[in-house]
Amino acid sequence: MRLIICGIEYSGTTTLATGISAWAGSTIGGEFPVHDHWKFPDIECYRSGPSPSLSDTDRQTVLGLSPKLKEMLQRQSLVMHFGDAGEFTDQILAGFHLDDTVYGPLYFDYGGQDEPQGGPRARYARYIEEQFLKRAPETVFVYLKASAKVIAKRIRDERRTFGVLKYDDIDAVLEAFETQAEASLFARKIELDTSDSTPAETLDQLVVQLQPFFTDTDRMRMLARKALAVGGNQ
Repeated sequence: MRLIICGIEYSGTTTLATGISAWAGSTIGGEFPVHDHWKFPDIECYRSGPSPSLSDTDRQTVLGLSPKLKEMLQRQSLVMHFGDAGEFTDQILAGFHLDDTVYGPLYFDYGGQDEPQGGPRARYARYIEEQFLKRAPETVFVYLKASAKVIAKRIRDERRTFGVLKYDDIDAVLEAFETQAEASLFARKIELDTSDSTPAETLDQLVVQLQPFFTDTDRMRMLARKALAVGGNQ
């Protein structure tokens, strides 16, 4: 199972990625590591567990790099997660290329229309999607959204030391993610509005909508997992 879960910060991408990872591990079997390190130019590609491995000082150092170096870090972090068919059977990427596409030009001074390294990030996002369609056509794109009012409340209620989204940018960022989600090349798409849903309800909705997209291998693993569980209870 391969998922890319994208959406504005505070829409619940990290929470949903963690939830579907746990669900898949118990239902399909195996490990479903979550990679979620693209909200700001990051080098935590080998993070172990949910907690950031970079200290506050490390993060400030990264943020103090030139736009050129931040762009290079982010681009290499994206490319190293392409994978090849058969290499990564299971993959859950939260934020990934759309975090980079939206936040890079807005907050980190790279990826705009005149970006000298690879052109505008919106164009680069389509390249990334083309690569996934070639290498892993079974990938499912999950787009999370929520109302501006709900996002604003979550920003007020959830204090994040290294949150990216600024209160005054909510409408613009919502529009940018919507534009990118609509432009996405992935045909296997799921859209979820988390405005009035609890994390558990959103997870249940995702599981239901994923049903048509499970591969034959996924379904065989589910059956084997179920048989194993039944056998262990006898």
